[in-house]
Amino acid sequence: MGRTKVNLKRWGIIGDAKCECGEIRTSSHLFECVLIPSRCEIKDIIGIREVTDEMIGIIDYWEKKGI
Repeated sequence: MGRTKVNLKRWGIIGDAKCECGEIRTSSHLFECVLIPSRCEIKDIIGIREVTDEMIGIIDYWEKKGI
């Protein structure tokens, strides 16, 4: 269970679950948001043994956002 906006809204911590892009910020949205420099799907990282440049780009983007 992640601390995504959709869950924070569900738990009554915040009032809006939308990302800056306008979409609902679910856990899968963290990988597919149009604002991040590289995208992938959760299925792309399940069972993966090496970190890809795309994954590093996603991590860097959300880390800078404080996620």
